Amino acid sequence: MGKRGKRLKRYPGVQALPDGRWLLRAKMRDPKAPRAIELERIVEAPTAKEAAKLLIKAREERLAERQPRRDVRASLTVSVERWLALRGDSLRHSTKATYLQSLVQWCERLGERYLDSIEPHEVAEVLSSWRSAGLSPATCNGRLRVLRTLAKELKAGHIVEGVRAVPSGVLEDEEAEDEGRGLSLSELRAYLEHGPAAAGHSWPLLHTLALTGLRFSEASALEWRDIDLDGRLLRVRRGQVDGVLGHPKARASRRTTALPDELVAALRAHRARQVSGEAVRWVIDERREVVFPGERAHRRGASPYRSDSATGRSSVAVCDAAGFELAGRPRLHTLRHTFNNALRRVAPELIRQAMLGHADAEIGQTYSHATLLEIRDASSKVISLFRTGSDS
Repeated sequence: MGKRGKRLKRYPGVQALPDGRWLLRAKMRDPKAPRAIELERIVEAPTAKEAAKLLIKAREERLAERQPRRDVRASLTVSVERWLALRGDSLRHSTKATYLQSLVQWCERLGERYLDSIEPHEVAEVLSSWRSAGLSPATCNGRLRVLRTLAKELKAGHIVEGVRAVPSGVLEDEEAEDEGRGLSLSELRAYLEHGPAAAGHSWPLLHTLALTGLRFSEASALEWRDIDLDGRLLRVRRGQVDGVLGHPKARASRRTTALPDELVAALRAHRARQVSGEAVRWVIDERREVVFPGERAHRRGASPYRSDSATGRSSVAVCDAAGFELAGRPRLHTLRHTFNNALRRVAPELIRQAMLGHADAEIGQTYSHATLLEIRDASSKVISLFRTGSDS
């Protein structure tokens, strides 16, 4: 830095240089770094006092450079974007999609507001407006749960403090039951009768959904190593959402269930068509082969798994051919509801939970366990009910 000047005891770190300028020197401790930060700068100033002020300013600027830039306040939209960027990779694909759908709705209503300025009554008013617009209590409360999760992780719990879930009436609770979302037995029989012709290549998957009650994410991710046709067993070990393979929905979703005889025969025929080249075949490796690959699986960059949208359209086509409408019922999940409704009529709760992979099965299985014999018996009774039972 050239020739050193005279040190000034009154202003530590400030030295007068022969040419009238000032040499500023300082050492600062950074709590995030093991070594001290050294500052050395030559400045022009009229007096030593002004030079000392410049030294203080230089120290502050240098320390500021060492700290990450953080906005004191951020809007809800910005907070959501940062949270998803931070947590996105740790969330299951389906969970992230659910969170995103709900958070988009909150951002449309409160996104421009600073997160720390949102009041609980405003959150309650948004919920009330959604309810008035015709959204079900379950949908409103699902969005509230996602907002609670966000608020907790961002340490902004004040925005949902005291906000109550949207209540539902007795009639709404009845409508939310599985009975209102599944097919009647007469509809199911017509569905099974017209399915092979109306659904085409999607029928083996739809047929499996109808006779096992599996979730679409579980059935579409099945590999042939998961199915024991001779033993009439099916193991659920994974799920896929939008082509992304992951774990099943819950721990209890990992399960083994029974295959009815007619589905075993249908799957044998499906397998034979794949081997002969009549149906799409997708081999991941020598041990893994997808049971129900998508029709476009062999295109470059395409997912090997069938999409729920394409399979859903096939299911609607079956309903049309069978002469009934879903009328607001889910296109694919209604088959699981149908199986659940029938299972409740022929099997104890523990068996139903074990076959459907409900999360609350873990509690019951702490004290007892559903055997394969019981599961086979329940599966046989359900299929018998499908064939000959009445809706009354």
